[in-house]
Amino acid sequence: MKLLDLPDDQIFAILGNQVYPVAWFRLAPGREVISTTAELTRRGREWFEKLTPALKKKICIEWGYCGKKNKYKSTRELIQVITPLVGSAIGISATVAGVAVTVTTILVRMGLDAFCECK
Repeated sequence: MKLLDLPDDQIFAILGNQVYPVAWFRLAPGREVISTTAELTRRGREWFEKLTPALKKKICIEWGYCGKKNKYKSTRELIQVITPLVGSAIGISATVAGVAVTVTTILVRMGLDAFCECK
């Protein structure tokens, strides 16, 4: 299943798990930590909201999304172009590109025109 096809809460739960992974090495023997989907979703949404100003600055202002949006014919093409910008905006290297892809998916799902307030 594609990330774009998942419900919003599930995408935010994935993001929450990516940015707040469980530290398994700190667990005492025989103990288990289980994060609920609701908790992961909340954490993912909070993390995303904290980074929204940096994302808007990088994608909407510096890169000029509203002026460039019509160049891209498909969602896939747009995701490929936006993902490195997301990584740069949130300070993520290529080694953790999964986080940038998840954030880009969220932005595309919410609508970049609305996110960047294109007229």
